[in-house]
Amino acid sequence: MTESFPDNQTYIETISKKATNGDFIGDNFSFSLMAVKLYEKSDAFDEDLTGVCDDIILLSSETAAKEDTYTRNARLHKMKELYSPIFKAAIEYFYEQIAPDTGPSIIRTTEGIVVKERTSFDDDFLESIELLGYDTDIQEEELLKLQATYTKANIHIKNGFREYKKEIMTARADFFKAVLCYSDKDIDDLLNISGEDKRLPLPSNMLAIIHIAHTEFGASNPVKMFARNRKTLFMTPEYFRNVTKEVVARTGVKPADLVQKASKVYTRYIRTKDELIELMEWLKDRDMLDIVRQCPEILEYSKPAIIGREKAYEAMGISIDQLKSNKRLYLTKPESLQKKLRLIGFASERLGVASEPLVNGFLERPNALRSMGNDKIKTIVRLIARGSVNNGFQDTLDQISLQKKVTNPYSALLRMFTDCCLEDLQKAVNDGEDIFLAVRRIKNSNQSTRRYEKLEK
Repeated sequence: MTESFPDNQTYIETISKKATNGDFIGDNFSFSLMAVKLYEKSDAFDEDLTGVCDDIILLSSETAAKEDTYTRNARLHKMKELYSPIFKAAIEYFYEQIAPDTGPSIIRTTEGIVVKERTSFDDDFLESIELLGYDTDIQEEELLKLQATYTKANIHIKNGFREYKKEIMTARADFFKAVLCYSDKDIDDLLNISGEDKRLPLPSNMLAIIHIAHTEFGASNPVKMFARNRKTLFMTPEYFRNVTKEVVARTGVKPADLVQKASKVYTRYIRTKDELIELMEWLKDRDMLDIVRQCPEILEYSKPAIIGREKAYEAMGISIDQLKSNKRLYLTKPESLQKKLRLIGFASERLGVASEPLVNGFLERPNALRSMGNDKIKTIVRLIARGSVNNGFQDTLDQISLQKKVTNPYSALLRMFTDCCLEDLQKAVNDGEDIFLAVRRIKNSNQSTRRYEKLEK
């Protein structure tokens, strides 16, 4: 079929080279002409395409080049409208029959962008979307369609594709919806983040960042970075790598922890780089880098915010030393802890027990109190008020005090409460069991179960 062309190989090479620009007809007239001629010689089209070829030659001639821009563009637009189906069929024929393994995967037509679906998968593409949590164990056809969407979504609008902006943005939205499970609202949020330009991030940058986070920085679940801070979707891979390395070098934090727990640092670096560097140096001077390593989220706060939090805790009776030994309190609003203490004070009053030693006992282990939600505390308060019978509270405290290594029975009681299932406590109270004795029984049962499971392993 193609043997009738004396220089067929040259045609194929030229078409492939011209097609790399992603164009179909316009400045690359020779590409369009060759594609149509090859199509005409095939058995796929039985009409005479001489008229189409003549129009292409005329539009690319010296005479046409001398025409004013308006006249030339008008003729070009008319020809695109008239011959668009033929152009599309010609290029599809070229890729499918003449040179299926050459040329680009993107072609521009008047009807939109045509993406040539590949018959194989890119290994890096599959690995990266799996890291995003996408299930690749689906039908091959669906994966090939996703890969084609990804190809279209990665077109740079400034590279001659401005007129296709809406179509490219739709492809990006479809890709983010597929691999990140984004909703229409999530897509709108991303568009708002981009500012007046209203562009969605480049998916290839996202997958490159995911790959770097996993292979270079050891992040097992790097998608957390985007969930915590969607602005990181707009980063370039080079920026991501450089900022990560600098923060790690200054603080000693594990890169995986920085990526997965403190991704707001990346946008802080853009806006207030000097303040962030000053913060890291200040934390180093105060011997607080150990806190940074265990709680990298502290780098998302400003220096005044950290100082203000310390003063608020001191006013509650929690010293700086206690804060440093309960590091995650730096990430908790003092007002939240204060609310929990008021709930505990209320419980002590209902039980007729002095509130001060009870509250002080809880303050000795503020991390445990911090980890308890308000709903859980309220439930425990109600259970204590209903379940204390026969002076069980004081009896239990006395028994706890006799145990080894117990310096404060109140804080020991808190540990017991945090280790119990509230449903089990509720059942015990409903059955008429003393709440405090039930707490001890359930905790002892849990400890026995854990010991047995260890032995089984």
